[in-house]
Amino acid sequence: GIAEAVDDGRTGYLVQEWDSRSMGERIVALAKAPELRHAMGLAGWERARDLFSWQREKEQLLDIMGLCQQKRIANLM
Repeated sequence: GIAEAVDDGRTGYLVQEWDSRSMGERIVALAKAPELRHAMGLAGWERARDLFSWQREKEQLLDIMGLCQQKRIANLM
């Protein structure tokens, strides 16, 4: 979900669903702060790179399916 991807205040802002007033306030705040937009964009890119890479997603899926090679090797020992 979105809350997993966004670190509120660091990589973006989270607002309650249907809270258009808060969403508008956050958009205006970002529109007025180019340095903050840049910092949040960079932090968001780094978070996505670190947490949602194809390799990490693949490993998590294999683990969920019980197909993680490292676990199978450990169980054989």
